[in-house]
Amino acid sequence: MFRERIAVALPPPSIGTAEEAIREVARGLIGPLNGQLGKVLSELIAEGQSEPAILRELFDKHIRGHQEANAADIERGKTNGELRSDADPELIIDAVFGAIFYRLLFRTAPLTEEFSDKLVRQVFRGVRARAGETTTRSKPRGVKPA
Repeated sequence: MFRERIAVALPPPSIGTAEEAIREVARGLIGPLNGQLGKVLSELIAEGQSEPAILRELFDKHIRGHQEANAADIERGKTNGELRSDADPELIIDAVFGAIFYRLLFRTAPLTEEFSDKLVRQVFRGVRARAGETTTRSKPRGVKPA
């Protein structure tokens, strides 16, 4: 029963940009987190504060796979030049999903798709490759002697 109550299927492999992939995952969480999944996860996170094994199991069995898929999308974005080469997948994931879970747990404001869209846009604005910037795909241009 536990697994069924918190199971969220991994999304299919992404074919769009890294930003689109993360936006899709974030949007896909909003409905379930506003329902039974959010209630169960909140309770497990609270219980896990005094029972670390609960948090470990929750992460290892139900979150790690999603995090790895998100990191792969971000790495793909770095490789194809969409994102800066120094973009840190772990920090991007924490910025997006940490903010979503903050709203879930503290209920500081509504947890909406509009919020998730704005959040992803803001986070990716900071890591998007800019014209002329060196990425893992492009090589720096050498300066020719005068």
